[in-house]
Amino acid sequence: MYIKKRDAMLSKKIIALILILVMIEYSHAQQRGVRFGGYSSLKEAMARAKTENKYLFIDVFATWCGPCKNMDQYIYPNDTVGNLVNSRFIAIKVQADTGKADDNNIREWYADARQVMRQYTVNAFPTFLFFDPDGKLVHRGIGFKDKDEFVALLNDATDARRQYYTVKESYEKGIKDYAVLPRLSAMAREFNEKGFSQVVATDYIDDYLMSAKEEELYTKDNLLFIAGNIAS
Repeated sequence: MYIKKRDAMLSKKIIALILILVMIEYSHAQQRGVRFGGYSSLKEAMARAKTENKYLFIDVFATWCGPCKNMDQYIYPNDTVGNLVNSRFIAIKVQADTGKADDNNIREWYADARQVMRQYTVNAFPTFLFFDPDGKLVHRGIGFKDKDEFVALLNDATDARRQYYTVKESYEKGIKDYAVLPRLSAMAREFNEKGFSQVVATDYIDDYLMSAKEEELYTKDNLLFIAGNIAS
């Protein structure tokens, strides 16, 4: 009888230990990857970013969007991506569409979601918006990114030399760094700012390439850039 009681108690302890280990593993799994905050408004998220002196990262998605779901399944759970986002950004998700299944938290964001869509001209999903700690839009990205592409995007978002809107603002003020103009033109085209893209491309070709020495002009990248922009 004693042996049976001892075995029963031992079994219970083993089961309890297994449950504890499962709970610990589940907790660790929940902490992996990108931690998106559950803020009640855009204003609150921006205030938190300012308080913590972090950039704000907004993933604007739609429930029907396949690439958005792929980001959720394959990219955001990645430890490398999660560590980078969690250390530098306050991250939030903004649902662009509406549906009967939306819970109260999503419904509370309807007005802010419309504001984000309108103010920042979001017309593709997913769209990634990046703001500096003071709430100024400095960079963006569009579409599914694999891990390396997304890590590069995150690094660009915190580098003033590679932030799209920071470089664009400098250009519009007459500060022309010809080394970055091809990339600026390409990004403008990606973001559907075709008029601005062409202005930058023409400026780069006329004011820089056409006055360059032959050995500097006749490179593969330059010739492809000229051909691509003349064709467009």
